[in-house]
Amino acid sequence: MNKIVEQVLNSLINEPVFKDFKIRKCDECLIQKTTDGFNKIEFDDHFQSVDLSNHKLALEIRPIFVRRFDVLSKWFEKYSFKELKIQRNNGQIFNGISNEEFLFYNSGEHFEEQYKKLRNKVIEKAQVFFYDYATLEQLYQKEVFTILTGDKKMRDVGADWIFEYLKLTWIVDRENYNKVKDLILKQIEFMMFGRKHQEPNISKYYDRLDEIFADIEQS
Repeated sequence: MNKIVEQVLNSLINEPVFKDFKIRKCDECLIQKTTDGFNKIEFDDHFQSVDLSNHKLALEIRPIFVRRFDVLSKWFEKYSFKELKIQRNNGQIFNGISNEEFLFYNSGEHFEEQYKKLRNKVIEKAQVFFYDYATLEQLYQKEVFTILTGDKKMRDVGADWIFEYLKLTWIVDRENYNKVKDLILKQIEFMMFGRKHQEPNISKYYDRLDEIFADIEQS
C-alpha cells in the first residue's frame, strides 16, 4: 500500500463517522459491511502529480464511493465471465468528488493541512452518498426510474448494469419491468449493431440473453 494512502486511511478510520468501517489494505479502501451488501470508499485511484502553486511533487488521491447490494449481483455469478473475487468486490453505483484536487506532498510536510481538506470532503460526500443509496428503492428511483421518465440516458458501455437494472426493476417495480426491459433491449441492439464496433462486454452475453432474462423473471 502507498505510504501516504496508508496514513490517510489510518487517520480516517479514527473519525467518528467511520467507526463502523474497516481498512482493507489489499485494495486501499475503507469498507463497511451492511446487511444487504457493503459501503466502500476506495483510495486506490492515486498517481504522482505536481502542486503547481509551488512546483512540488505530490500524490494526487481521487476517492471513489461505492454501494453494493448483494441481491443484484450474486445471482449473476454463474453467468459472468469475470473472476468471482472481482465480481464480489464490485458495486452497483460509483461516484467521486468532482471539481476537487487532493494533493499530498511526497515529502510528508503539511500532511495535516492537506488531510483536513480531504477529510472534510470525504465525510460530506459519504454522508450524502450512502444516505441517497441506502435502499434498493432509492437506487431504483435515481438510476432506473429516471430512464423511464427520460431524465437520464442509458450507458452504452459495459454489461453488468443491464442485468442489475432488470433485476432491480423486477424486485422494486415489477409493473414497469417490461417497459424497462424494452428500453434496455433497444440499447443492447444499439451496442451490438448500431455503431462501428460492438461493445465487447455485452457481446459475451448476447447469445444467452433469453436464458438470463428468464432467470430474472422466475425469481
